Amino acid sequence: MTYAVVTLMCAVYRCATENAARVAMSPMQIIRNRKALVTTASIIILYTLCWIPYCLYDSIFSLLNRLGLVDLMLEVSKTQAVLYLLTLFNSFLDPFIYAVRMREIQRG
Repeated sequence: MTYAVVTLMCAVYRCATENAARVAMSPMQIIRNRKALVTTASIIILYTLCWIPYCLYDSIFSLLNRLGLVDLMLEVSKTQAVLYLLTLFNSFLDPFIYAVRMREIQRG
């Protein structure tokens, strides 16, 4: 999934750069567009990195529990808590990424 998002962002960046040459955008508009693209890519990649482990863990253990291969209640507690904290960490970091990347928020 992350690969698909990064590939899409690169394609959008290439398209925006080519269009900027044709439309004759000002250098400030090009910089703003690049900065917005980097901010969006950072948020999406961070989201993916924080949520994928939790989703995979939950899916695998649910499947194993359904098949009767593992007792879910014995294995889940500590690992699931740590992975859940990782997902909360994503929500904690998003405002800081926006604060660092966006001048409007810095001026606040």
